Amino acid sequence: MSLTSEKLKKCSVKLTAFIAGVPSYGSGVIYQTPNMCNYNYILTAKHILSEDSNTEFEISKLDLLNVEWYSEDKFVKLVSFKNKELIIDENLLIFEFEDLAIIKIIKEEGISFPSIFVTDELENDEVRFSSWSIFKANEDSLHPFKFERSDPYERRIELKSNVSKKFLDGFSGSGVFINDKNILYGIISKYPNEDFSNSTIECSRITFEKINL
Repeated sequence: MSLTSEKLKKCSVKLTAFIAGVPSYGSGVIYQTPNMCNYNYILTAKHILSEDSNTEFEISKLDLLNVEWYSEDKFVKLVSFKNKELIIDENLLIFEFEDLAIIKIIKEEGISFPSIFVTDELENDEVRFSSWSIFKANEDSLHPFKFERSDPYERRIELKSNVSKKFLDGFSGSGVFINDKNILYGIISKYPNEDFSNSTIECSRITFEKINL
C-alpha cells in the first residue's frame, strides 16, 4: 500500500512557460475541486511565468504555457495555453504582492487527482514535510524531497534531501505537504539566504483564506 506522501505524486505537475520566446521551467500542484465543478486549479510560483525571479510579471510577454502531469513514468501534456487564451478566458490569476499564480484548467474525462486540504497553521507535532517536483539534475521525472520545520512565522522550511544549490532549478512552484498527510502547507517560492545557507526555503507568503476570496 502506498504512503499518503507517495500518492500525492499524482498531484504534482511540470510547467514550461515561454516568456518573450525564452523557456522557463518549474513545478506546480493540482487542487482537485468537487465533482460538481468542471475545472481544477493549479497553484505555482508567479516568478516561473516571469523573465526571471527579479523581474515583475508582464502578461504580454507570456507567449505560451504548457502543463504536463506524470503518467506511467513520463510527462504527458495536460493543458496548453497561448497568451490570448490566458487573457481573454481569464484562466490565469496573478497575485500582485505574493509569489503565487493560479491556473484554471478544464477537467479531462478519465483523469482524476488525489483530493487535498490546505492549512496555514501547524500543530506542534507537524515538523516534517515532503514534496514532489522536477529539478535540474533530471527535468524529465518527478522526484521526492524531504523538509523539516524551520520558521513557520516566515513560512520557512529546511531542505533535508541532499541537493546542492546548482541543481535546484525547477524546484519552485512545487507544493509542500505535511508529512504523510494530504494537507498542503505552502508553495515553494525562494531561497531567502545567500548561497542557500542553512538549506532554507521560503514558501509564498499568502493565506489560503485570501486565495479563496
